[in-house]
Amino acid sequence: MFVSFPKSIALSLALLCAGTSLNAQGIAAIAVPKSDENSEAAYHAKVREAVTMVLQNLSESLQRRDSASTAAAYTRNARSFIGNRPEAVTAAAVVKQLFATPLAGSHLALTVDDFDMSSELAFVSGVLVSQSEREDSAPSYIRSLFVLKFDDWHNRWQVREQILNWHDTTEQATPAQ
Repeated sequence: MFVSFPKSIALSLALLCAGTSLNAQGIAAIAVPKSDENSEAAYHAKVREAVTMVLQNLSESLQRRDSASTAAAYTRNARSFIGNRPEAVTAAAVVKQLFATPLAGSHLALTVDDFDMSSELAFVSGVLVSQSEREDSAPSYIRSLFVLKFDDWHNRWQVREQILNWHDTTEQATPAQ
């Protein structure tokens, strides 16, 4: 026996299914170029923009000492190497490692030197500039490398690995020449 649905319910179900399939396409769906654009270049630009925003939000949350927002920027199995400190291998351990440095609470800025990507990975190298709130302190310039991974399930980029070439010293920082 066949039961007929009202047309509005059938239409609603069709729209719901279509909307769900569009959302599941992830970041690749944003690279729909105009007819005269290079689709690869458009995708590359969108990824760079998204990854830069993740790193900017990360530095802002670290500056605010917001551990929950900082942890959200990392994958669950994130790895972090900061100077000669022991490696951190989870998002919580990375946050603990970062908050044990003077980076937490200082004014931070990231300058991107190079960006590249391969499939669901993005690679960003740059300089993280850290300025403490003390007026007489010189800024620290920290060479940095970030590997970000796209999480299809949550439709977002997260830091998978970071290397901060910085050594915590008790002597005053020497500005770059």
